[in-house]
Order: sequence, then structure tokens, then C-alpha cells
Amino acid sequence: MILNPSETALVVAGAWNPAILMPAWVLQHALNRPGSNEPVQMALPTGPGGFLEFPRYTLPEFAYIARPDSLILAPPTTTPELMGRMEDAAAAMLESLPHTPVNGLGHNFEFRDPNPDAEKLAVFTEASQDLSDESPEGWSSISTMIASSFRYANGSTIANIQRHFDGASIIIKFNFHHPLTTVQQALQVLRGENGHARMSQSFEIALNLLNNIYGVPQ
Repeated sequence: MILNPSETALVVAGAWNPAILMPAWVLQHALNRPGSNEPVQMALPTGPGGFLEFPRYTLPEFAYIARPDSLILAPPTTTPELMGRMEDAAAAMLESLPHTPVNGLGHNFEFRDPNPDAEKLAVFTEASQDLSDESPEGWSSISTMIASSFRYANGSTIANIQRHFDGASIIIKFNFHHPLTTVQQALQVLRGENGHARMSQSFEIALNLLNNIYGVPQ
């Protein structure tokens, strides 16, 4: 089971103005480097139909995408230190924009097993067995997805876990969702206050679950 680093993300959902969150502003307000002229990488990914997506800016501490409905930040690696610095930067941005409407914060991770053992596929076979038994002659399963959600004991977080077998690989996506309605609540999550888990703690939960079921992730 291998981590897909491109899908590791801190997502702050809300109403954002991408025109404000340009690299110079982020360097000043999130990283306390006003007037910095350091180079910033910018990529313009192409979405469905060839349309350009929102720019992805890469700074030394993290990469980010500012969309009208969310701010998405990705650390260069999944060390507690770098994830913590990224959360601190997101908190600084929210403090600089205290009237930003926010409605959720998520820790996202994805893992993939390109060569799963046969016994690990039984859960997917069993999940669609009734459909396979009743399907028309000649049908064969090519993909199975299992979605599960768990609420934390303190009610602050919902862990959404999606397991997908695409006929060759097992893909497991974790979304640790924190429902919220105010910037102050978002700051508490980002800082691990009031019993909230920080991103590195959510990552450890995901690793422990995968280790118990699939063996030590890489």
C-alpha cells in the first residue's frame, strides 16, 4: 500500500476570493515574508474538455490552489513538521481574512496497492456478490467501490473512507471532515485545540488502519 502524495491535501471549504490569494499576499500574510521576490512556481492544470483549472502555486513550504469554493494546500512531504507549518500558514491566512465564510475543513490522503493479494479482494467480491448473482448472463465485474463513514467519539470529525478496486489496484481515500461555520472554529481545528486532531494525527490514524488491514504502508 503506497501513499499517493499528489492527493495529500488540507482543504478549507468556504467562499474565497482567488484574486486576493496571490503568491505575494500569501508570502506576506501566511509566511511573514513581506516584499519577498523569491521565485514561485505556477502550473495551470488542464481539466475536462481542455479548460484550464485554477493555478497551482508552489512555495517552499507548500503548494496551494485558491478556488472560489475552497483553499487547497499540499505539503511537500507528510512529516508532522511540514504539515504543521502548512496548518499554521492556513491559520494566518484566515486571521488576515476573518470575515471569510467557511463551512468545512478536511484532511485528505490517498493510498494505492497496485498488486493486491487475493485475500484482500474478498471484501470487494462480497460487496457486489448479490448483484453478480442476479446480473444478466455475460456480465463481469470490472470495478467495485465501498464507502464508509465514522463519527469521532467527541462528534467533532467525520472520517470518510472510500475503498475502490478498479480491476487491478486497490485505491483507498481518506477524508477527515470537520464541519464548521466560523473562522474561529477553523482556527481551533488547524491548531489542534478543543480536542481536534491536527493533520499529522489524522495521517497517523489512516496509517494505523491501513497497517492493521493491509500491512505497513510505504
